[in-house]
Amino acid sequence: MAVPMSAPIGSHLLLNDLIGEWRCEFSDTNPPSVVLTASILTPPSPPAFPFPVPWATTLAVQMDARVAIQLYERLGELGRKMGWLPQIKG
Repeated sequence: MAVPMSAPIGSHLLLNDLIGEWRCEFSDTNPPSVVLTASILTPPSPPAFPFPVPWATTLAVQMDARVAIQLYERLGELGRKMGWLPQIKG
């Protein structure tokens, strides 16, 4: 069950758990927005023995479509800078 929340003004959040998957969906709102949903891999508590079982929590972030485009461009720049993506020529 999703629980809406707002981050307090001036807060900074850092999630230590690894992201296993990202999904991106268009939200037909005014102004248009994008919802990024992350599946965060978290171990069960208490641990599941004798076999490890993958567990996930989801985090959804809604943003203005213009902000999503800026994020996309910045991720592309970072990917090229780190050598993860092909360089753009010209």
